[in-house]
Amino acid sequence: MGKKVKDLEMVAYLDNNSTTRMADEVFQEVRKYQLEFYGNPNSPHGFGMKSWEAIEKARTKVAKILNTKSDEIFFTSCATESINIAIRGVVFRNLEKGGKIIISNVEHKAVLETVRSLSKFGFTVVGIPVDERCVFDLNALEKNLDDDVILVSLMHVNNEVGTVEPIEEAVRIIRERTKALIHIDGAQSIGKLHVDLGKLDVDLFSFSAHKFHGPKGMGVLFKRRGVVIETFMTGGGQEKNLRSGTQNVPGIVGTAVALELVASQMDEDHERMENLRTKLLNGLKELYDDLLLITPIENSVVNTLSVSFKGLNAGILMNLMSEMGVFFSTGSACSGRKKSHVLKAMGFDDETILGSVRLSLSRYTAEDEIDNALDRFNRALNLLRN
Repeated sequence: MGKKVKDLEMVAYLDNNSTTRMADEVFQEVRKYQLEFYGNPNSPHGFGMKSWEAIEKARTKVAKILNTKSDEIFFTSCATESINIAIRGVVFRNLEKGGKIIISNVEHKAVLETVRSLSKFGFTVVGIPVDERCVFDLNALEKNLDDDVILVSLMHVNNEVGTVEPIEEAVRIIRERTKALIHIDGAQSIGKLHVDLGKLDVDLFSFSAHKFHGPKGMGVLFKRRGVVIETFMTGGGQEKNLRSGTQNVPGIVGTAVALELVASQMDEDHERMENLRTKLLNGLKELYDDLLLITPIENSVVNTLSVSFKGLNAGILMNLMSEMGVFFSTGSACSGRKKSHVLKAMGFDDETILGSVRLSLSRYTAEDEIDNALDRFNRALNLLRN
């Protein structure tokens, strides 16, 4: 049986690309810095210094795991803020160097809406197409690179279908063709892939903690040494003047603990999640003859499964399953009920998009959750058939 969340019975949580539950070890550290060591890290007394030391220890830990330097790690409130700081900071700092921004057509709304707002200031935004696997068209990227490009912002892993993008090859092409700065949205790759920022030749990299069992309200921005961007959060000069405001000490400490936890057990967790994903996919194929696999299994993070129940309305299926205690999404949680721009860019028709769902696992997903989910899918599909 599932567990009760107040009046809500949950038998399977399959929406981990949206958010994850906080790890117990993370919660204990967050609690400690909320209730015991709650001093302002910017206060000059000993109690404040205790918090400041915790921040710097966490910064060093995050930097070590990602193979970079501690002074290149900045803490923010979420990946969306990190993305905004990176993109807006670059373009407004380099106004005289060009007016073109390149993204892909399947970026997260945090990127899409940010560059769309910048187009009002006269910047040209170019979207790079993807193929049916959601992989960037590198030829199109290369053709659009010229001296007018000031920024290229690309995602590492697609949040809706799980595709791992050819970031290394894209970076090589960009470096050969232009002097543009490179930002990578790593919200769906940190905790799911071994990310080495020491080897990945990018200028900025953003992510958030709640995607890998850390606290909500915490983001991280990597900014390579020597990269200068415009500052918009002005005030007390925290985070080396990049993002003023009193730091979220419990969140920062929790972020480091969460990252350390997933990094240390990643390979073991991945093998188990891959087996669970295979079981889930095979089970769904048995239940629904017209099931269409969208996620490119051989080129994706192992926790993500996007499929389409062609001929059904996925929103209705999702609501019915929710009543049965199984929770997943019909696309990006940040996009609500809007039609998926990702699946549209991949070339799928409206019927396929209408029937599409995203099922995403985590290191805490249990096998009985998959069994429970398949049982509820069977019940729901039978109800919808009738």
